[in-house]
Amino acid sequence: MGQIRTPDCEIIDTELQRLYPTGAIEINTQKDTYSEDYIVWLTAGDILQPVRVTIEEYAAGDWLDNLKAAIELLEVQRESEG
Repeated sequence: MGQIRTPDCEIIDTELQRLYPTGAIEINTQKDTYSEDYIVWLTAGDILQPVRVTIEEYAAGDWLDNLKAAIELLEVQRESEG
């Protein structure tokens, strides 16, 4: 069980960085070798938040809205700590 980078990980990272270009949130996607889901690691300051994107969500194109919501929540958490 582990995590690897794949071309699809790059696609997820690139799309999120296009939507959130300020660099305030670090984005790093890895593919879980056991479940084959994608784990998107979101980092803002000292806050680290993993978000799972299932292979079904990714294939259907339903992953972006969930990640947008997670990023908005992370930004609120970061602002409340700052």
